[in-house]
Amino acid sequence: MAQIRIIKDRCFECMACIDNCPSKSIAFEGGKFIIKDNCNACGVCISSCSFNAIVFDEGQEIIQRKREYRGVFIYCEHENGCIKDVSLELICKGREIANQLGEELSVIVIGHKIDNIAIELTYYDVNKVIKVDNSLLETFNEYLYVDVLEQIINVFNPQIVLIGATKYGMALAPGVATRLKTGLTADCTELEIENETGLLLQTRPAFGGNLLARIICPIHRPQMATVRPGIFMPANKEFERKGFIEEVPVIINKSEKVEIVERVAKESICSSNAEIIIGIGKGIGKPENIPMVKKLANKLGAELGATRAVIDAGWMDCSYQIGQTGRVVSPKIYIALGISGAVQHTAGIISSNTIIAINRDKDAPIFKIASIGIVGDVMEILNLLLDEI
Repeated sequence: MAQIRIIKDRCFECMACIDNCPSKSIAFEGGKFIIKDNCNACGVCISSCSFNAIVFDEGQEIIQRKREYRGVFIYCEHENGCIKDVSLELICKGREIANQLGEELSVIVIGHKIDNIAIELTYYDVNKVIKVDNSLLETFNEYLYVDVLEQIINVFNPQIVLIGATKYGMALAPGVATRLKTGLTADCTELEIENETGLLLQTRPAFGGNLLARIICPIHRPQMATVRPGIFMPANKEFERKGFIEEVPVIINKSEKVEIVERVAKESICSSNAEIIIGIGKGIGKPENIPMVKKLANKLGAELGATRAVIDAGWMDCSYQIGQTGRVVSPKIYIALGISGAVQHTAGIISSNTIIAINRDKDAPIFKIASIGIVGDVMEILNLLLDEI
């Protein structure tokens, strides 16, 4: 474990480090600071010090251990034999990061009867495809997939692991990070390598998208992040490429906690990579107006989403929810119908290229982030749009 070191010449003994330490690992006794054995090097004290008087003091053992972690790994998400777009986006960004670090790029694919997917992955700019194929992995099971991914990471010791911030990725990544006792930055919108240290700089929106937090994992490995879909360009496929596929044996214990009984196809909901999404808020007046919104969606080739207020009112299924507690989307065009613009919702749409807001309240917060704002009765304007399109 890295030790915390306090630089005496910079310290003004303000005691902020003691007040903010979550594990109460810092004490001030006999005119000097004492770092207790239960310090887990979380770094809160470093962040709370206004005088840059606290630093990590890595021992040679930690430095050597970090050198043993090599390579950039991408978790490939797939469904019905197709690679998800977010995985192709991560391959493209992962290649850029791997080149900066002088490391290899590997892709992990887990499932059953996935030979074609593994072969297809070799057509992208990756050094290795790591495959785990087992009948128990045919359907995503959080407990089994966490076990398998943990085993793979322990075998290869990657420096960086990137996972898409999808419903599956957000279920998988925290469990793996917890098992590995490493950090995880969720819902990243930018990834960079810091030139001086080689650390992965992970940027994510905070406080409802009002600021961007840049996060590092200086001590523990691997550095893990989930990445918002639609942020990076997808990798290009080149059929002349010939990659290497390695099938890795793992121990798979059938989960007693979750059993997949049946998969039921639901009505299509807004996908993270939809080009046009129409968001429905309580401002449309009543649930009986939703078919009219669907009519507009059909004309535009758009998909539907909704605010939490609409979901809580029982107007639409929870699978349509967009926002902090729902789906994060980044379409080319987001049309907000009767949506006030609470931060819980705007956090899920802030990456949209163009936001068109229609609301009768000219002071609605949604207009602060909208590219185009229309003040008026939502249903009247909707009727006009339907007549014109």
